[in-house]
Amino acid sequence: EFTGANFPNYKVVMPDYENYMAFDRAEMMQEIKKVLPSANRSTNQVSFHLNGSIELAAQDVDFSFESTGKLPYIKKTFPDTDIAFNGKMFCECLAAFKDSTLKMYTEGRPDRCILLQNSNETVLLMPLLLNR
Repeated sequence: EFTGANFPNYKVVMPDYENYMAFDRAEMMQEIKKVLPSANRSTNQVSFHLNGSIELAAQDVDFSFESTGKLPYIKKTFPDTDIAFNGKMFCECLAAFKDSTLKMYTEGRPDRCILLQNSNETVLLMPLLLNR
């Protein structure tokens, strides 16, 4: 029983971003799964170039694998940015939702976490250091 237990205040680590990108969850999962086989096996890094559309890229320089994908966003209110994630983790996060449209909240910085949200649920996902 947890009566009187003190739980950490999760709101302290969850940023309160105003800017977001709305996208189709199934399309995003499809594009990530398309490029993931070309990603580095240890990091599963998928890079996202978020400008006029969502451009995805994965590469494994050790084996000269590379692939790209692209999908439209529904709406974007943050500045154009590049950010990278573990593609497998990103897909697992997306699979936790049932909604067709999700929002990705961010400051548009590649070194800050993002929040994936629908009207009831929130998932926090940390980015990977971009390969430059």
